[in-house]
Amino acid sequence: LRISQIYNDGVCVYFYYGIGPTSDKDQLETFEELTDILREAIFSAGGSISHHHGVGKKSSKWYPSSVSRVGVEVFHAIKQKLDPLNVFDAGNIVGDKNGAKL
Repeated sequence: LRISQIYNDGVCVYFYYGIGPTSDKDQLETFEELTDILREAIFSAGGSISHHHGVGKKSSKWYPSSVSRVGVEVFHAIKQKLDPLNVFDAGNIVGDKNGAKL
């Protein structure tokens, strides 16, 4: 765990962990499970998973929780105006208004 920045309303935390091989599951599956647990704990404590990197592809299922319903609507409006052919971010962050991947 490393606190990289301190702000008036909180801190930016980086998590580092090593995962050795097991016979139960592969390391990537273990990593993803641990990461999900950490992200859920952050949200339940009132935190956010965004920082200067934003919410990326690996964290996309938490994008709506991070930016709110209004934030998702703004994302869709911007995509519609600036990228109507869906060339950029083709389903990497959010799906369409019905949940289908863009």
